[in-house]
Amino acid sequence: MNIEEFKSKIFSENTSEVYSALNFIEENPVNDFGEILVQKLQQEKNIFIIVKILEIVAKIKNAEIIKKVFYIFRDNDDNYIKATLVKILTNFSEKEFVNYIKECLYHKDSRVRANAVEVCEKSNMKEFIPVLVNLLKDSNSRVKINAARALYYFGDKRMLRVFEKLLDTNDTYIQESVVHTLYVINNNESYEILKRFFLKTKNERLLLKLLDIFGYIGKEDLLPEIRKLSINFNKKIAELAEYAMSGIISRKEPGVKCGKCGAVNNSISKFCGSCGNKI
Repeated sequence: MNIEEFKSKIFSENTSEVYSALNFIEENPVNDFGEILVQKLQQEKNIFIIVKILEIVAKIKNAEIIKKVFYIFRDNDDNYIKATLVKILTNFSEKEFVNYIKECLYHKDSRVRANAVEVCEKSNMKEFIPVLVNLLKDSNSRVKINAARALYYFGDKRMLRVFEKLLDTNDTYIQESVVHTLYVINNNESYEILKRFFLKTKNERLLLKLLDIFGYIGKEDLLPEIRKLSINFNKKIAELAEYAMSGIISRKEPGVKCGKCGAVNNSISKFCGSCGNKI
């Protein structure tokens, strides 16, 4: 789609054509279309289209375009727009942008607060550590988890205990969010927390998520427990358990060579899979 075709669609009164143009630029986020998007934003009233354009602008990563968009919407009161706008300000250090991010950290809408915390983390805004500490008590779980993650990346390893405590709640959404965060952190300490949670949770949805994760980062110490799930649970659990085991085994060091028959064994069994000799 060339620029003229894009213009005709983006300014069309037909919403489907507008979305067609936006889908195109979303897959091909190039600077050439940035100014056209700014023009569209200056006259657009549909909140969903505005938000989609803001998300595309973030992908284009043109500082001048982002600044123009910011000045268009900085005083907009719609929470959905504000939550999206703050996210595109990552890595901007100008005082006006920093002040806006700070305002969003105190905003009444939890989406705005949560996104502002993410920007603090990604932009390494350690000056907001005191605010983030206060947000650990936030009523919204996403805000709380984002704040703990930011503080962890800023060097406060105690946040791992916060995550482990959050896993003890009965809220599956919170538990899923923490599990994902620990997977992203992906170090020995976060792995041990995931392992302990895996060994005690009975929630099928969480087990599926954990097995999927262990397919990527699981270690041999989990193989016995995962093997039990591959034969003693429902079909979904069994399939993902097999997947997790194959992932773990593929990452193992070369197997042990049997002294009797010479076969290399990658199994956790103490006996050779070829001749049965103890290895």
